[in-house]
Amino acid sequence: MKYVIQGLFVCAIATLSVLFLNRVAPQAYVLDIAQGSATNAAATIQSTDGSGIVLGEATFIETSDGLSVDLSLSDVPAGFHGFHVHEFASCENGGVAAGGHFNPLSVKHGYLVKDGYDAAHVGDLGNVVIYSNGTGNLSVTVHDLPLTDDERAIADHAVILHSDRDDFGQPTGNAGGRIGCGIIKLNR
Repeated sequence: MKYVIQGLFVCAIATLSVLFLNRVAPQAYVLDIAQGSATNAAATIQSTDGSGIVLGEATFIETSDGLSVDLSLSDVPAGFHGFHVHEFASCENGGVAAGGHFNPLSVKHGYLVKDGYDAAHVGDLGNVVIYSNGTGNLSVTVHDLPLTDDERAIADHAVILHSDRDDFGQPTGNAGGRIGCGIIKLNR
């Protein structure tokens, strides 16, 4: 029983840390899981070191509350890592070919879930915490973010897992190198 309580305490502290570092209220993490005929997409995140190791998967589901983004990772160094949608659908050259953060509205860097489209790049999805066992998850809902048919649409773009925490500084959050990359592909 002692270890169960300690485990729950560690999980609670880690969750609060993610909320604090992403500067968002807990209610923003509530997801509408009803999928029905919703448009959805996925990206398999692979290491950018050329090994082809799969680090995890991100799923994107359009819901009545917005775009539900769920990221599940393993075999990643412990700590906080920035997670962003980038300009291009390429993971070549260690993820460099993905370009910069996806920013079709030409605004400053921020945290899209909290700051909105006037104060954050469309690709600014915050941080994921990775535990000492190399695993971590991120779940956010972004209001009015489409997968298709809009200048802000993120399908056919790359997602990048960065080596460091996004500190939300300018111009791109100081999140370091690119350690994982995947292409957002619609599920048909």
